[in-house]
Amino acid sequence: MEDLIEVTLIAPAKVDGSRKPVGAKVHVTKEVRDQLADSGAAVKLADVEDELEVEITEFEMAVKEKAEELVVVAVEDLVEETRKAEARAKAATERADRLEAERAEVEMGRDIMAGRAEQAEAKVAELEDQIAALTAEQKPSPASVDADKKSAPTKAAEKETGRKPAAKGKAT
Repeated sequence: MEDLIEVTLIAPAKVDGSRKPVGAKVHVTKEVRDQLADSGAAVKLADVEDELEVEITEFEMAVKEKAEELVVVAVEDLVEETRKAEARAKAATERADRLEAERAEVEMGRDIMAGRAEQAEAKVAELEDQIAALTAEQKPSPASVDADKKSAPTKAAEKETGRKPAAKGKAT
């Protein structure tokens, strides 16, 4: 059995022994469809399909051209954005490198200062030890402090007169 095709009549026609009005939809074989089209009661689909195919092909070409244009624009935009992003990344990398160099320089300075501080602390401790030793050497013994106290008036009188004073307890 042959497949039936739906056809819309564009003029009244007799189909399968009965009259059908304009606009009626009938299911017929390809042969009957072609007969209806030849009589002007229906549009021959092959003509419509050819016409549609030309329109579809033109539409597809227009869509394809527009799509290609859009793709080119989109790719150009992406390339530009990528270039900008790469420039920003390069600048950020350069800044990070500069900051890393500065950090290393600061750390080196800190280490140098820490070393100098240690040396200064060692020198201060050494000097404090030397001062303590010198103070201990110069500190008078209790016997010499008493002798200095007794001879202090004699030395003062000698300076004033230019002569040695007489010894105590002896007549001159």
